[in-house]
Formats: sequence, C-alpha cells, structure tokens
Amino acid sequence: MAIKSVQVSFAGGVVSPAMFGRVDDQKYKTGLAKCENFVCSPQGAVFNRPGFEFVRATKYADKKTRLIPFKFSSDQTMVIELGDKYARFHTNGATLMSGNSPYEIATPYEADDLAEIKYTQSADVLTLVHTKYPPKELKRYSAYDWRLETIDFALGISAPTISSVTYHANGNTSENRFNVRYVVTALKETDEGTIESGASTAFTISCNLYHNESNNVIQWGAVTGANRYRVYKSLSGVYGYIGETNALTFTDDNIAADESITPPRYDTIFQSAGSIQSATITNAGTGYVGPNGEITSVTLDSYEIWRTTVKYRAPYYTPDGIGDFAGAWSAQVYVVDDEGTGSGAVVQPVMCTGPGGFERLSDPYDGGSGEDYYIGWKMYSKSFCYVYYIPVKGLKLVSGGSGYKKPRIVIEITGVPVMEETNAGANRVDVPGKVTCVKYSGEFRARAYANGFTNRGIIVTDPTGRGAVLTPEFANGKLTRVNILDGGQGYTNPTATVYAEYGSGATVSLSLGAIGDYPGCVTYYEQRRFFGGTRVRPQMLWGTRPGTESDMSYTIPTQDDNRIKFRIAAQQASRVQHLVPISQLLALTETAEFRITSVNSDALTPNSISVKPQSYIGASPVQPVIINNTAVYAASRGGHLRELGYNWQANGFITSDLSIRAPHLFELGKRVVDLSVTAAPEQIIWGATNKGELYGLTYLPEQNVGAWHVHTTKDGYFESCAVVTEGEEDRLYVVVRRLVNGAYVRYVERMGTMSAATLEESFYVDSGLTYRGVPVSTLQGLNHLEGCTVAVLGDGAVMQPQKVENGKITLPEEHSVIHVGLPITAELQTLPIAIQLNDGSYGRGHTANINKAWLQVYRSSGIWVGPSFEELTENKQRTNEPYGAPPNAVTGTVAVLTTPSWKDEGKVCVRQADPLPLKITGLTVDLAG
Repeated sequence: MAIKSVQVSFAGGVVSPAMFGRVDDQKYKTGLAKCENFVCSPQGAVFNRPGFEFVRATKYADKKTRLIPFKFSSDQTMVIELGDKYARFHTNGATLMSGNSPYEIATPYEADDLAEIKYTQSADVLTLVHTKYPPKELKRYSAYDWRLETIDFALGISAPTISSVTYHANGNTSENRFNVRYVVTALKETDEGTIESGASTAFTISCNLYHNESNNVIQWGAVTGANRYRVYKSLSGVYGYIGETNALTFTDDNIAADESITPPRYDTIFQSAGSIQSATITNAGTGYVGPNGEITSVTLDSYEIWRTTVKYRAPYYTPDGIGDFAGAWSAQVYVVDDEGTGSGAVVQPVMCTGPGGFERLSDPYDGGSGEDYYIGWKMYSKSFCYVYYIPVKGLKLVSGGSGYKKPRIVIEITGVPVMEETNAGANRVDVPGKVTCVKYSGEFRARAYANGFTNRGIIVTDPTGRGAVLTPEFANGKLTRVNILDGGQGYTNPTATVYAEYGSGATVSLSLGAIGDYPGCVTYYEQRRFFGGTRVRPQMLWGTRPGTESDMSYTIPTQDDNRIKFRIAAQQASRVQHLVPISQLLALTETAEFRITSVNSDALTPNSISVKPQSYIGASPVQPVIINNTAVYAASRGGHLRELGYNWQANGFITSDLSIRAPHLFELGKRVVDLSVTAAPEQIIWGATNKGELYGLTYLPEQNVGAWHVHTTKDGYFESCAVVTEGEEDRLYVVVRRLVNGAYVRYVERMGTMSAATLEESFYVDSGLTYRGVPVSTLQGLNHLEGCTVAVLGDGAVMQPQKVENGKITLPEEHSVIHVGLPITAELQTLPIAIQLNDGSYGRGHTANINKAWLQVYRSSGIWVGPSFEELTENKQRTNEPYGAPPNAVTGTVAVLTTPSWKDEGKVCVRQADPLPLKITGLTVDLAG
C-alpha cells in the first residue's frame, strides 16, 4: 500500500536516538535524526551552512587561542584574537596590520588561562577579569592605539598633605580648651563625574573657635590633577564637611560640620590579608619518585568496550577470512584530569594492522580453551559471535605532562564497518553454502585508563587560616619547588607538611602577607560595574559607585551612592561564576542561581540588597549569552545548555533544559567551551565544543523554537567562536585547529554571508578564499591549504577538485569569480516514519520502501536524496541552460525517484557535497509498505 508522508517543518532540529520512540512528542514531526552542516531556520526551513573564509593563521600554531568580540557600535566592531601573551585584531574578514605584520599588543595571559577570562564592555573599554590576574581594561584610543591597563581602583588621585593649621585668637587670651581635627580631600573632574581622593592625614590643633572673630587657617600642598579641595572637621570623632575651595588654604571661623557628608574611604578590595605569600624549601629530602604528577603509564581495557552482538546462521563458523570486514576508522585520544589541573600529556593510539583494520591476538579471557579473538571480533560459540568494534590494540605514552591528580584517558573511535553477505564455502572448512552476515554501521566508543603518581601533596595547618592550596614538584629524588595555587586567607601561624608515596625528609617554611585576590566575573548593572567570585572570597560581590567605572569608595555613615559590597549567604560556598544583567542582576554559581534585587524595588544601594535563590542547577565557567531578556548558560554538571528567564507566575526566574530532546550531543564528555550568538539574519546560539564540533541552536524563546544542528569541518576542530555585527549581518568568527600538509595549524576564519543572492556569490567552502577580477585560470595565495584537495566554484559552476601545490591551483577554464577552499559535506536525515495506521502502530514494525521523494526547495542546486547515505540519487536539474553554463538554482518542487530499498524505519537522507546552496522548506515521500 502506498502512503504519502509529509514533513512541513524542520524547526525541531536534531533529536536524540533516545527520543525516536516518542512519536507523541509535539516536536517529533519537525525533528531530524541528523542535521550536520545544515542550519535550521525558525520559519521551518533547513539550509546548508555557508563556508568559513580564511582570515589569518594565529600567532602560535601549537597554543590555544580565544576570540572575544569588541562592539563599540553597529558599524565599529572588532574580533580580538587573544593568544598566549598577545592580542591581535580582526574586522570585516581582515586583520589589522602594522606595515607588513599584524598589529598586536602584549598581554599577561597565558594560553591555558584564556578559557576562563570573563569580559564586559562599555563604549571603548573592554573589561577583562581572571582570578589569577588583576582586573584589566582593554582600551581603544584609536584604530592603531590599543592599551591593556590594570584598573586603578585608587582612581589615580592622591590625598593632599596638610602643611599647617594656624589658630587666630584675635587678642583673646582665654584657655584654648578644644582639640579640633581637620582632613582635606582632593577633587578631580573626569568623564565619569567628580572623583574624590581619600582623606589626608589628620591635623589636630588646640583652639577655641567660640570666641568672637577667632578662626583656624588650614594650608596644604597641591595635588597633581586636582581641580578643587574639600575640608572636613571633627570634634567628636566623625569628620563632617565644612567647605570646598580651589585654593590651597581654607579659613574655619567655627563653621558647623555637616556629619551627613563625610570623606570617602578606600580599601584594597582585591587583596587578601593573612595569605601564604611564599614557600621556602628548608630541606629537600630524599627518595622522592616521579616528577610533577605526570602520567607514567597507560592501559587499554578492551573488555570495557561497548559490544554489538551479530548472529550467523551457520553451524561451524570460524574466524578465518576476517578481511571481509572493511571500515574507515579514526581514533582520537583525549587526556582529562578529573580532580586536578593537569595538562601536557600526549597519548597516541596503536592501531591494528590486520585485514580490515583488525588483528588476531591471543584471548586472555577464553578460559583456557585456546580460542583466539580478533580486536574487532570474538567467536563465542558455533552459532553466534560478539563483534568488538575497536581497531585500537594499545596506547603509546608520548609525553606524561604534569600536574595530574586523577588522570583519565578517553578514546573516541569512529568508523563505519561494513559486513556484507559472503560466500564462505570457498575459503572456510565445513561451512557449506552461504553465510549471511548482518550489515551494520555506526559510531563506536572505547575507554582506557591512565596511571600517575597521585599520592603526593602539601598539607597546611593553622589555628585560624583556611583555603591554601600548595603542590610540590620533585626532581632527582628531591623537593625542588612549591607551587602556591591559592594563598588562602586568615593565617597567623601556618605549618606545611610534605607527603608523598615515596621519599621523606622534605620540609617547607611559609611566609604571610597580603596577596592579590582577583575577581573572576564582571558586568554592568544600574550604572555600576560589578565584580565578584574571587578565589578566597568566592561569594563576595562588589559594585562601584553609580556612574563610575572604578570608584569603590564608601563613607561612614553609609550613603546610597556608596560602593556596594556584600556576600551571598548560601548553603554551599560555590564561587560566583557569572554576573548576568537582564531585568534584574543574576549571579550564577557552580551550584545555584541567585537573583539580586532591592528590598524596596528601587535601585540597588548598599542598604537595600536582597538575594534570593532561583534554582539549584549551577553554571559552568563558559560565559553565558543573553537573548532578549533571557540568559542562556551551560550547566556545571553534564554541560547541557539551559535558559534562565523571568516567569511572572513563579514571581521569579526559572530555568529549563534546552538540550532535553538532544542530550546525546553532550554524552561522552562533550561540553561547550565557548558561546556566542547571532541575531541577524538568523537568531542562533553557537557553541564550540571540547571535541572540535560546532553546535548551533536556532533559538526564539517567544516562538517556542529551539532547534539543534551540528557542524563539522574537514580535518579541523573548532576551538573558539565570537560574533560581531558587520554590515547587515552578524558574522561568526571561529578558531579552527586544522591538519594541513601533515602538520597542525590554527586559523581564524569567518562564516560567509547567509544572504547570497546568486550562485556566483555562493560561498560553501571552509578555510576558503575568493577571487574577483578579470578571468583567470591560475589562483595563487593558497599556501595555508598546501597539499590539500580543495573544492572550487567558478562563476557558479562546480569544478573538479584540485590539489594545492606551491600555494596555487590551475583550472581548466578561466573564471572571474572563484571560491576555493576545503569541501563541506552537509547531511540531513529524517526521523523514523511516524504515520497513524489502522493497527495503531504509527508505522512501527513495518518495513517500508521509499519510492519517490518531493523536496520543496528555495534557490537550491546540487541535491542528492535516498533511503540511506549509501544509496543516494542525484536530482538532474539541468534544463535549457546554455552548454558550459551551470544549472540554474531551483525554487519549487523537486521530484527524485530514489533507489528501491526496504528499511524498517523509512528515513530519508539528503546530502549536499557541492559548494552550492540547498534550502529545503518541505519534504514529501511516497512509501510502499
């Protein structure tokens, strides 16, 4: 019976296989099983993503780089390439140059610290914070004058020094029985308003100003930059305002002090007293084994691998002829540290060399039967076998790294093994006829383990202090260095005890002092710049005085315009990871989300702070993005993206999981490491992951649209992303680590326009370049793709792939608009068929054959459709175009007669492998079942 199935929207995005049974879910009819290098439109269409234009190689190919957006206005934007102790600048797909070299400035940030830098911007000032560095301001004075400066919370103005106070009694000789104290402050006019210094050292004089015509004349020295001075007087302990002058003297003839106006007070807000400042080795000890927490051995446990059972209908099947199994395998090894901050370890997979990527080895688990097994398969009985899909037979430790506490190795193996029907009688003994083998393909996973010297450390004991973290380093059997990861606070008499699995005798002495305790998050809210989340005071927040960037002064008694300082009282002492300014100020910690408001619903003041928990999920260190009035952040556990927005029914902020239908995107340790968002032409949240994929989430909360799509690039790994406005579009910039000509490189690349109107301007290649000019057949300047086979689009026509040699390619014909770059394969797969049948099965439990598919497309070219990605049929769309001209883009319905194939699920696969646009607005299939 022929049945037509229609999918009118793809706005559900990619859906996890765990959801394939949920035909009742409202998003099922708009979802996809696979959406790779396609973008879901909120209107329901799906289109292949534009390519990435090559901008420039990063300064260091072997060190991580992060991109940070700089947005002064809609027409003045930059992407900052923040690398290991440097910053470069890119705009409109080009690099800011100084002569023949990129313009750059020096920074203190090391490559390993870049991921945890938080930032916020006001006009030409970008604030950067990290718990290991003093807060910085990156200021743009001109296009070629960028300066990174440490924030001066002392405001750059000194207090005056009172030189004298002279009492004039005017002939009165009675007793001078009052002690009067004076202090003076300096005032400076700035763009932020009036800045007032701290008070001078007090000057005390005995006098009696109650006598007629008596007075005191106060004199002080000039302060650089000061415009005016204020004078305060005290009789009872509180200094009250008595006057202001632009001179260096002031006469007090018994002026009544206004004690509601007092001189500002300053403290060293980002310093922690009683901290461990240094550690001195007093005895290096002996017998210490192993250096600094490096990995010393690696073990592959092939019996912890996911197994697939395949049955064979043959009586005496043997593992001869394993070469009939074929597959394209790849393996990536990642070393992670579950409890520490280890880095630098390099582990490589040892691949099997036998037929089909498998290798015959002795089976240690055969119970003495003498059976052999293949890494790839294992005979268990005469009627069936287990197939182990893993082409890795071991691990090779190249570098042990350092600093590991609990190292773990993750192996990610991907491959498509194909087992076809074979004739076993010709090469197998006692097996008559044919052996039918189940055909299987998929993605496979493995686990392995790493061991290191982890039983080592330094214990700090003290009756009052807390929070110090010290780690030892050993070499040649001796203690050689003590690293202070955190100085802690409140210590008075600390002692250090060195412990290790091997060795003894090392002793360390500690010294105390005030050390930097720097904030880890920053934002602007209600005209104040807020900081928070230091190491020692993880739940403390500070806000500048209103209308100022750096004024952290306060007075006694407290005034509404004083700086704000308070601690979030919570059940767990989790550090504040982010400050998010939307309708109210939100503080996201590692375990909870808090709303910060005024108790009287007015502006925040030092005396009106109210902190209320909103949820107990917790945020990861990845900086959130704001869309409309909703914050989107990565959860601290599991990494799922979550939205946090105000709900009037709950009278507060509620959070929900945006990954609920696609949790598989965050399995196997996959996490988002960088977030950014485009608002035009499509509203999409972009996230670079720790496994090199680029996730896209088309997100319109007001329309209940949240569609996931996954993006990959040939021989490349996405590491960072940033979005800035350029022209009428928001443009996505990425850092990609690529394997080019046998070596790893890192490139800054920019996504092409999503609004190309013609085939000639269609840009669908990665790390690509475009030529526009007189017709040519030879293109040079492709050195960044040396040795790569590239895709070429010339004047809208797809050319044969070319290999870059000596930085150039030669085409068989001349063209005036040429796009060259790495090819992109975009693949789309629908969900298993879900049609209401009379038996109530929704089409489940039935085999189906897709006879024909109709695609509703818009300005599209180059379409392949089929029941699987191995059985695709090309749509022949050339009609009356002149010979040698490319086929015209199609808008309308495209009918494709697909390859007959009976399947259990009735999925439809679509592929675009050419550098051409493909936009699908609807899909209809004719099913026979």
